[in-house]
Amino acid sequence: MTYEAFCVAEGCGAESGPHDEQADAQDWALRHAGRTGHDLFRRVVTDHARVTREA
Repeated sequence: MTYEAFCVAEGCGAESGPHDEQADAQDWALRHAGRTGHDLFRRVVTDHARVTREA
């Protein structure tokens, strides 16, 4: 899975970038909030499925 956080404060647009661990995206959001006072983030979790065709 891939975890990302996006600041949705008006005019900000900062984002964590993709992380393999949820805690890393969360830590980014906490640091960003501490620096800026922004307090609303969109979290995105992406998983991938590999499918194969049955012969």
